[in-house]
Amino acid sequence: MSLNELNHLEKSSHDEFLKGNFWFFHSLMFWGFATVAAIEAQMFSFVQKFNRRAELEFNTKPAILQNCC
Repeated sequence: MSLNELNHLEKSSHDEFLKGNFWFFHSLMFWGFATVAAIEAQMFSFVQKFNRRAELEFNTKPAILQNCC
C-alpha cells in the first residue's frame, strides 16, 4: 500500500469517526461553554457584592467642572 493510500484511508476513517460522534462532541462543547458561563456568572455576582459602599457621599460641587479658557 502506498503512502498516499494510507493517508487517504487514515483521513476517511477519521472523517467517519467524526460523523458518527458529531452530536457527542457537540454536546460536550455546549456543556463546557455552559459550565464556563455559569462560573463567570457566579464570579460576577461575588465581585458585585464587594463593589458596594455602605455610606452615602454628599457633595455640593458639580461633578464636571467647565474648562475656563
